[in-house]
Formats: sequence, structure tokens, C-alpha cells
Amino acid sequence: MSLALADAWQVSSPRSMFDDAVRAYRFCRAAFDAIGPVSDDADVDAGVDAYCTLLDVVIEHTEAPSLAAVLLKMDLAWERQDGVGMIDAYWHAIRADLGRLAEGGAA
Repeated sequence: MSLALADAWQVSSPRSMFDDAVRAYRFCRAAFDAIGPVSDDADVDAGVDAYCTLLDVVIEHTEAPSLAAVLLKMDLAWERQDGVGMIDAYWHAIRADLGRLAEGGAA
């Protein structure tokens, strides 16, 4: 699902794609948080799945166009892991961004 969503943004510039993905994640997360507690576990699961999928798009499937964007990815990954540790896919995506930017591959 998240990969298909990332593919839909391929027509955008890397900067625009990243910004759009972050906006979509923040919108979905804010909507979920604004709803507050619900009694149906299925609704909670669906909401969490929705914003986590968008977060995966931000971290794993969009290139960070700047070092500031890499820092944002790191902060979001840390928040997602709730201080427990980083998902390997997140680590590899962030490492790839840093390597590309270090070689002058800014968006």
C-alpha cells in the first residue's frame, strides 16, 4: 500500500514529493489524534494503520531533499518507535539519504 502511494507521487520533484508526503502524514495523524478515544478497537487499528502507512511513505519511500529533511525523518522514526529502537528499513532509508546528500545529490 505505501509503495503504491509513493509511486503516485513520482511525477513530483523530490522536494515536492517529500513535502506532500509529510503533509499527508501530519494531516492523517492530526485527524486521528483529534478524534480522541474510541470504543471500537477496529477503528483504532484502522486509524493507526493509516497514519503509520503514510509515515512509512515519508521515511522509506521518499528521498530527503536536504539535511533538514533527514533530521525530520530521524525524529519521525524515533517517535514511531516510541524510544524502543529503529526499524531496519527506516535506518537503511535514512542512511541512503545521508549518503546521497554527502555525495552532492541534493534535490
